[in-house]
This record gives sequence, structure tokens and C-alpha cells, in this order.
Amino acid sequence: MSRYASDMTKLASAIEMIRDMPEDRQDLAADLLLNLVSGEAFPIEPDAAHLAEIELAKSEADAGDFASDDDVSALWKKHRG
Repeated sequence: MSRYASDMTKLASAIEMIRDMPEDRQDLAADLLLNLVSGEAFPIEPDAAHLAEIELAKSEADAGDFASDDDVSALWKKHRG
């Protein structure tokens, strides 16, 4: 069975689900939908915290600070079981 009510379109069902979300999530959903229909490639602007994380990651990459193969293997093993 689908995730939306059979007597509603997908869009109508999604809108009903969004209406039940907290206001900040409703705003995010609205931004995503409006950007989708306007054709904008990047609907969400990163905030200062995300930009700082990106800069840190770029600095680490420039310095060659990457996880070792053993670290990556251990992570996969941990999450795959």
C-alpha cells in the first residue's frame, strides 16, 4: 500500500503531512517546494555553522588529514555489523 491516502493525490497527501509538522519544518518544506518549481539548483543556503564546517573540511583536506584505510574499514564494520 502506498504511503499516502488512496483518495488523495500524492501532492495533497504530502501537503497534509507537512501541515502536521512543526512550523520550522513546514517552512523548510515550503522552501524546497518553491525552489523546485522555480528551477533553482541550490534551494537551501548554508548557515554560518555549515560554512565553518565546510572550511574546516577543506583545510583538513588541503593538509592531507584523511582517515586511514583501517579507520574507514572499522567504521564500515561497526555500522554494517
